[in-house]
Amino acid sequence: MTTGEIDLWLTDGIAAAKAGKRAEARELLLRVVDADENSVRAWLWLSGVVTTLEDREVCLQNVLALDPVNEAAQRGLAKVRAEIEATPEIEPESALPHVDVEIAPETKVAFDFSDTELDDPLLCVYCAHRTREEDRQCPHCKRDLYATFYEREQPRWIWTAWMVSMAEAIFSIGGLLVLIGILGSALSVVRYSGQGGDISQLLLMYLGQSHSVPAQAQTSVLTILPREQFFLRLGYILLVVMVAFGLLTRKRLFYILYIGTLAIEAALLYLSTTINRVFVAGGAASTPLEGILQVALNEALGVFVLLSGGLFALFLLIKIALALAMNDDFNTRTERLWCAIDRTVRDPTGAFIRGKTYMKREMWTLAALYLQRAVSIQPSTVDYYLALAESYAQLGRYQQSLALLDDAGQLQPDSPIIPNLRGVILEMQNRALAQPAGGV
Repeated sequence: MTTGEIDLWLTDGIAAAKAGKRAEARELLLRVVDADENSVRAWLWLSGVVTTLEDREVCLQNVLALDPVNEAAQRGLAKVRAEIEATPEIEPESALPHVDVEIAPETKVAFDFSDTELDDPLLCVYCAHRTREEDRQCPHCKRDLYATFYEREQPRWIWTAWMVSMAEAIFSIGGLLVLIGILGSALSVVRYSGQGGDISQLLLMYLGQSHSVPAQAQTSVLTILPREQFFLRLGYILLVVMVAFGLLTRKRLFYILYIGTLAIEAALLYLSTTINRVFVAGGAASTPLEGILQVALNEALGVFVLLSGGLFALFLLIKIALALAMNDDFNTRTERLWCAIDRTVRDPTGAFIRGKTYMKREMWTLAALYLQRAVSIQPSTVDYYLALAESYAQLGRYQQSLALLDDAGQLQPDSPIIPNLRGVILEMQNRALAQPAGGV
């Protein structure tokens, strides 16, 4: 599936929604979010064509999960929740008026999924084998039955901390280059002109490479900025950048490292105040002009130290405040994964969305339960059958999977997807039959 196809579905879906063709728009936009669950526009337009308030709420929540400041979604979600509270007993079919009904009279059948035996909270959400309430891991597939969730679905302060850290890194690199530039200019004034007084030669000197800085000039420079301080500042910059990007993963280790950088920054702030603010010349100035330049450079060095120290202190205070505020972004909770679906999901579209979400997480049992509900409510949509058939196959229920494909073939005889999926399922079945007894 190409990006062009997804974009075409999105464009056609929006056009259908604008034209009032809600069923067509819903089908196209569902394809988009199935292929690209991060499409904010698709979720937003889908919220306007789903058939229940509950599904509209889910769509708008997905929009805000991807774009927390989306004003249209915020207003829509507040309105939907108010309507849900005001009309709690309304059936799904009548929650949103004037919606096209897609279920043809001849396809209104009562599907019986009792033979699948999936509606049991103690079943593994991944492989549908029974577990015990005290199990931490499925005895069959060995997958964890507990999952860790962030208490805040979307972080509040991590991106701010990232931007502050990157700004500090850029400032630190610039400050280090400015300091070395001042030292290079000072070398030129005190009769080392043309003998290694430029920034590149000083950098080579600090990095231990071949350079043209005279020995006496090296002594003067290293008196102001010792080589240890140079590497400490350089290492700190690299650490800040690494931790900044690590924060985006929401791993608590990087939060701890972030706090650790505060101690290093405090040490660097102290070292900044101890820098020798007077350039140590190789001798007295030979001309009045040279003396004036030497004094000016000494003043420039002193002003730079004061300004850089002040900015370092400001960054330190901001980062301390962010460290305190950011702690909640890393708090997690661990919960048992029960094989039970949300009974408030009473619309096929919402059930299908939930089912596809669990398929991507390889939670095939939960996916099958939601897709069963979608097929039961609206047994005229081929996509529901195909998704449920795939879930059944992943659970080893091959005959039920193939039977669903037969039903899908009656609804859409010319579909090229159905025979391809049938071939895949038959291959999975053959591999399972060839597997030695007792194999997983």
